[in-house]
Amino acid sequence: MSRAIARPAALALAALVVAVGLVGGAVTPAAAVDDTLGWMRLSPAAGRTDIAVDALTQGGCQRGEAVVMAITGPGIPRTGDIGYIVGNTAISALAPTQSGQLSVPLRLTFKDWFAGNAPGVKPRGTYTLRLVCRDRLRASKTYGDYVAQVAISGGRFRALGDAAPPAATPAATSPAPSGVVTPGTTAEPVPSESASPSGSGPAPGATQSAPASPDTAVVQGPEPTPVAAAAPQVGDGGGVRLVILGLISAAALAGAAVALRGRRARAGEHKGSPGPGAGP
Repeated sequence: MSRAIARPAALALAALVVAVGLVGGAVTPAAAVDDTLGWMRLSPAAGRTDIAVDALTQGGCQRGEAVVMAITGPGIPRTGDIGYIVGNTAISALAPTQSGQLSVPLRLTFKDWFAGNAPGVKPRGTYTLRLVCRDRLRASKTYGDYVAQVAISGGRFRALGDAAPPAATPAATSPAPSGVVTPGTTAEPVPSESASPSGSGPAPGATQSAPASPDTAVVQGPEPTPVAAAAPQVGDGGGVRLVILGLISAAALAGAAVALRGRRARAGEHKGSPGPGAGP
């Protein structure tokens, strides 16, 4: 191969090696897979460091036959001699749940664990609990973990974030039964359909909001003031009888007046006539 051809070939090969190295460096971080499987909740979520605590994982271990739980944080030495807060435990020994979650009791309290694994350390700050799914015999074979964070200070602990159970949501309010007043609302008036024991009106507390029907009790009020009956109209049957009686009475009076006038006239004629034997 001539020198003129070898030089460009070497440059091309060097460029190819550099490009492969850059691509490999770019791909490596992206190819890394996060081995965190989900959250882990503590129960109780807060209390003294000398009480027993249980952990509930978000899911189960897809691989592996055992779990261990480590704790890390301020003041804890970074050595291989630090013991687990939950030792190598077979998954089959844990209480199963219907959803496949893992319920794991912490073998030691926080107080006892710090006394045995970090003597002289007064825990203060945020600590991480990590439950690892692994092979039962080969500790290096791990298959992801569940994580929880807890604040420890002054002999007390408190679960943080997802490690604390979610706040309880209020129950849905069901509609109140008819006639029951919910605080903050105004009851609609309901016509009463039952009379009081005395039969004189509705039961005490009943409110009338509409005209009473024949089947509902009527609230009695003050007695109405007596009003004189209106005179019967001419079109009524009684009015016709009164008119006829009035006409009959008027006719009787007129007849009596005519008869009286006739008697007076006859009496006057009798008084003015000459007696027997009277001459001119």
